[in-house]
Amino acid sequence: MDRQSLDSLGELQQKNRLEAPMKLISRNTRGILPSVCVALGLMGAMALPCAAQVSEDKSLGTAVPARATTPSPLPAPAGPYKVGRTEFDWVDTSRPDPNSPSGHREIVVWLWYPASPKDGAATAEWMPGKWGELLLPYYLSKQKSAGPFLSEVEARLKDHPIRTIRTHAYPDAPILHGQKKFPVLLFEPGFGMLPFFYTTLMEDLASHGYIVAGTIPTYYTHYNVFSNGRVVDTFISTHTNSHLPDWTGDMIFTLNQLEKLAADAKSQFHERLNFIRVGALGHSFGGAASVQVAKDDPRVRAALDLDGTLVGDVVDSGLSKPFLMFDHPRPGETNYHRDAVVFRDAKPAYRLTLAGSTHGFSTDGGLLPFFPASARAELVGTIDPARALTITKAYVEAFFGEYLEGKKSPLLNGPSPEYPEITFETNKK
Repeated sequence: MDRQSLDSLGELQQKNRLEAPMKLISRNTRGILPSVCVALGLMGAMALPCAAQVSEDKSLGTAVPARATTPSPLPAPAGPYKVGRTEFDWVDTSRPDPNSPSGHREIVVWLWYPASPKDGAATAEWMPGKWGELLLPYYLSKQKSAGPFLSEVEARLKDHPIRTIRTHAYPDAPILHGQKKFPVLLFEPGFGMLPFFYTTLMEDLASHGYIVAGTIPTYYTHYNVFSNGRVVDTFISTHTNSHLPDWTGDMIFTLNQLEKLAADAKSQFHERLNFIRVGALGHSFGGAASVQVAKDDPRVRAALDLDGTLVGDVVDSGLSKPFLMFDHPRPGETNYHRDAVVFRDAKPAYRLTLAGSTHGFSTDGGLLPFFPASARAELVGTIDPARALTITKAYVEAFFGEYLEGKKSPLLNGPSPEYPEITFETNKK
């Protein structure tokens, strides 16, 4: 099928989906400023980057701290565009949820996008408002393995308070001026995680011209905060095929809602998203969900899995789209990620292994200044955390650049002298 036919088919499918019943609630958190407190949590055998902030609301008569001016500890995005970040609270009326007040599944989605911020605009907090406030009581305090690190983290917080951690994105900034349409990336975090933990990667992708939607899978992260202040702290911690439809359903629903935004003449995203160029990526279980979504939804043209073991019927049925597995070393393991069939059948497939890394190499954990060195080693491995993110960003952008935008990259042709830490495999003939 040629590009013109593909575009026409995509537009017809998009029109049909926009007629489905959905409820959209937008949320603006610009008025919430943080104050502070925190520590580290490790989930099972996997170390997770975490931080907590206590926000104070003027309506409660409490003082709001002055805006932090400390430079961000996170690497600046390398692309040509500045980055905006905003939040949405969406209810999917097609999926029942007896535990939700509406009776239907509700999710929060964070959006990173190319932006034209106003002069003098302040950058966003790494974990804003109530999200940071609740991280300590709703997440860190529940991690049995966090104990040995808490006192050291608390001591480091005296020199590196959480309220000073900024990102390079601008909250609720206007989308980039002009008429350019941007390709779309759907992102899901690992079990128990939040998209904030992947801020460096999200911002860099947006700076290169992608609109990235980070979905928070309700009940599969330690807590979620909705637009009316409601907090859900029910956490389903098991990794089973039976829960996969919630994750994949959230990604598909998010894509449907983005189409709704793009069709809304009142939205700043009106006609600014290119739905012919859609990719999916995620970390850990979120990565597995991304591969399954690529199989299930014809709109998704390529899938990238950041160290997630596959689940769902894609394990046996395979995938006929571009696929990349980004792994950390597992000496002696064979088909650990259950991706043998997908790797064989994908068109094409890549498997990258990052030397010296651990499961969290794609997160911000190793760069947050309140973590002690011992915790950083568990989070990302012996590799320098900034180097790990530099390599991750390079290959993620090369993959989606080639298979969503047709920008050929030498990184996908074989081992690169620029990144000797990568072991490169492909099924390309």
